Amino acid sequence: RRPTFATENVTVVQGRCLFNGREIVDRHTMKMRIPCVEATCWAPSKLVLLKKCPPPQLAYGCMLVNRYDADYPWCCPQAVCN
Repeated sequence: RRPTFATENVTVVQGRCLFNGREIVDRHTMKMRIPCVEATCWAPSKLVLLKKCPPPQLAYGCMLVNRYDADYPWCCPQAVCN
């Protein structure tokens, strides 16, 4: 499961949430890479709901790899195993 968090009291201009330098239309979702989240705007409530990466599961002999060139969820840490 991917954890969801709310960012409260975001700035809203003409029905768009301003979050991390981006404009998100009310009730629309934007996949981002920095931060690696899926952000949904709820303009009337001045909220942005953030779906974050799940905690990585690591088995023995595995390591975490981050992809900084991809949008959510592909930018989430992935286990690479031998």
